[in-house]
Amino acid sequence: MTTQQEMASLFAMPEGAPLPDALVSAASAYLAARKAREEAEALVSATGKDLAAAEEALLRKMDEAKVGSLKLDGDLLSASTSTHYAIPAAMLEDAGFLTWLLRAGGHDLVKRSIHPQTFSGWCREIVGAGKTTHPAVKINTRRCVRLKKG
Repeated sequence: MTTQQEMASLFAMPEGAPLPDALVSAASAYLAARKAREEAEALVSATGKDLAAAEEALLRKMDEAKVGSLKLDGDLLSASTSTHYAIPAAMLEDAGFLTWLLRAGGHDLVKRSIHPQTFSGWCREIVGAGKTTHPAVKINTRRCVRLKKG
């Protein structure tokens, strides 16, 4: 473990003095790990774009063939709709919205903040039960492909 005095001496090294091997080794390991993470993040981003384009193409081809689902290599691919519900952050301070949320049974959601996925899932439940969402709730619906592994 490095003491405060040892840390101070590292920062007070004269310019041009050789760096301790352990410091160079730790810095090199850090830079290598950071570069690996950046490369992985870039790959995930590119793969996500490729997947979105492939999903759009598959949905178009399924529409053209008038097919709602198909089995391929034991996996079931189905055209579906994904709905996400969101609230503007300012609504968490709106008395009318909070009253609606509590009356609609969302008392478990109210904390210092509301987790977006939890809120969206809860909205799907109430809409499925025939209730309506608050007018401020943003609804984003998109077509997607559901995959059920065989």
